[in-house]
Amino acid sequence: MTDPNINFYRKECSYCFKTTATDHIYACSCSIPVCSSHKSMHMSKSGHKIVFSVLDDILTFEREYREEIENENRDIKEVEEHLLRTIDLKGDRDCCPHSTTPQNIIHNETRCLSKKDKCDVKDLWVCFTCGYSACGRKQVYLEGNNHMETHYKETKHSKVVRNDLMYCYVCEKYVYDVNFDDVSKLTNCARIKDKNAEVYEMIKQIVKLNEEQKDSLFNIKEIDYELDYDVPGENDEQSKNGGHIAGHKGITNNGNTCYISCVFQLLADILNFTTFHFLKCSVNPFNCLLCQITRVCRELKSTEKSLKELTENTSTDYINIKDLIKCLQREGLVIDGIQQDFSELLFLILERLRSEETNEIECGVNELLIGLVVREWCDGCEKEKLADNEQYFVILSEKRYDRLNGKDEVENGEDVSKQNKITNEHSFGPNFYFFEEECLGKCSCGGTRHRNTLINKLPTKLIIINNHRMENNEFHTNDQIPAHLDFNELIYKVKVDDKLVNEVLSLGFSKQEVQKALRLTNNNLNKSIEMLLSKNGKVSDNSEFKLFGGVKYYVTGMNNGHYIYIRDSVVIDDKEIRKVKVNERFYKHFLVLVYRSVSVAD
Repeated sequence: MTDPNINFYRKECSYCFKTTATDHIYACSCSIPVCSSHKSMHMSKSGHKIVFSVLDDILTFEREYREEIENENRDIKEVEEHLLRTIDLKGDRDCCPHSTTPQNIIHNETRCLSKKDKCDVKDLWVCFTCGYSACGRKQVYLEGNNHMETHYKETKHSKVVRNDLMYCYVCEKYVYDVNFDDVSKLTNCARIKDKNAEVYEMIKQIVKLNEEQKDSLFNIKEIDYELDYDVPGENDEQSKNGGHIAGHKGITNNGNTCYISCVFQLLADILNFTTFHFLKCSVNPFNCLLCQITRVCRELKSTEKSLKELTENTSTDYINIKDLIKCLQREGLVIDGIQQDFSELLFLILERLRSEETNEIECGVNELLIGLVVREWCDGCEKEKLADNEQYFVILSEKRYDRLNGKDEVENGEDVSKQNKITNEHSFGPNFYFFEEECLGKCSCGGTRHRNTLINKLPTKLIIINNHRMENNEFHTNDQIPAHLDFNELIYKVKVDDKLVNEVLSLGFSKQEVQKALRLTNNNLNKSIEMLLSKNGKVSDNSEFKLFGGVKYYVTGMNNGHYIYIRDSVVIDDKEIRKVKVNERFYKHFLVLVYRSVSVAD
C-alpha cells in the first residue's frame, strides 16, 4: 500500500480559512484539504473519500485506511508521526511530481561554478542532483546572473536548493520533494547556507537604512488619514476585542498589496458569493482564481458572520490572501511586489466575474450594471427613437481636472468645462460626468430633433470613480461629493403598454408592480415577467442612493502610495480595523465611492 497522497494537503481548508487549530482538516483521496463545514460538499463529487484528518498536532487515519496499515504489520503511530512531519515540512507548497534524489555528487564548492563567465555572486543555489553551486536570477537587493538555470538547461537537473527552499525548473515554482531530507548528502549545502545568511543579514541592514532615509526625506512617520477617530471607551465593543470591530475582517499586506486588499473588501461588501463554483470546479481550489475569489469574499462578508464566528474560523480577525494573489499573478492581472492601480484591477475582476456569471459562479455581479439608453426625439411630431442599450459597471465623475482648482477651460471660445457632465439643476449632485442634451437640427415636421443619454436600469449598488490627478507628487480629488444622490430626472420613463399590463396582470401580480417592471424592461413582456418572478412580485425603481463607503489613496513618497477601504463608520487599513467619525473631512482623497440604493441601505 502506498502512502497517502498529500500533494495539495496543508493544515488549512481549501474552501475557507479554518485551520487545524480550530477544526478537523480532512485529507481527501485527491489530497484537497477540507474542514468539517465543507466536507460533505466536497465529498458529493464522485470518486472522493476521506483518508485522514488533522486536529491540532494529532493525525488520525480513517478506519478503512487504518485497517490496511494494520494488515501490513506497520506501526500506525510511526506512520502517523512520519506523515505529520512531512506535512509540516511541506507547508503550503505542492509536492513535486519530478521526484529525484542526490546522485553522482561531483561538486563540493561554495562559489558560483559558471565556466563561461567569471561570477562572484555570493547568494547561491545548490543542484539537488549533483551538488553544482551557482547563482540565481537577479532580484531586489540580490545580485544574480541566472547561472543555475543555465546548468539546468545543460544537464536537465531540475531541482535546486537554497537554505530550506527547493525550486523546480519544470514546475516553475517552489516545491516540496519527498526526498528533501537527502539534502544532507550535499556536503556543500550547509556551508553555502551559512554564507547566504551573511548576505541576508546585510540586506536587512540595507532595507532598514532605506526606510530610515525615506522617513527622513519625506518626513513620513505614519500616514495621516485626516480622519477623526472615536476614542474607544473601556466598555465599548472595540476595546473588548483588542481594538477591532465586530463583523469586520482585515487582510495581511504581502508587500504592496493594499490595493488588492481594498478591491476584495469592496467586492465582499457589494456582491453575494454562493458555493456554486466550489461544486462545479474540478481543479485544486488553491490554484483556481474563481475559487479563491469566492473563498476570500465569503470570509470577508461581514453581514453574514459575527466576530465570534470570524474568530472561530481562523483564530484571528484578519486573513492572508497569498493564494489569491498567486492566482492573480498567474492570470497576469497583477505583478509581484508592484503596486498597481486599484480601479484597473477592480474593472478586470468585475469583467471576469461577469463573463463567468452564467455558468461558473454566482455572485450577483450583473446587479451592479448601470443600463444607459440614447434617446432621440422631436419636440414637434414627438417621434422617438431609442438606440441599443449599453451597460457599465461604473459612472465617472467630471472629466475636467482643472475644475478642481476652480478654473474653467476655454476651447474655441466656449466654456467646455460645462460640457459632458450633469449640472446642479439635477439632484444627482455637482460635477458628475454624463451626456447632456444636444440639438440635432430640424425635423421634417418643422420641429427640432434632440438627443440625450438617460438611465434605463439602476443597480442596487453604484460605483463611482472620482475625478483625480497627481500633481507635484500630491494626490488631488474632487471633494465636492454628495452623501445622497437622486437619479429621478435622469431615468428614461418609457410609456407603459396597457395591453401588456393586462396580459401580465393575469399572472396575479399587482398593477403598480407590473407597470414598474414593464417600464424598467422597456415594455419587454418576457423580461418583465422574469423580473417580477425573481423579485417575488416586488420591483424597486427607487432612484435615491446613499453613500456607503469607498477607497481612499494617500501619497506616502515618491511614486509610493497607500490604499485604505472605508465602509459606513469603519476604516479597514490592511489588517487593522478601527472606527471613524463621518465629518466634513470624510470625503477627502476618495478615489472610488460606493453608493447603495436607499431601499437597500435602509
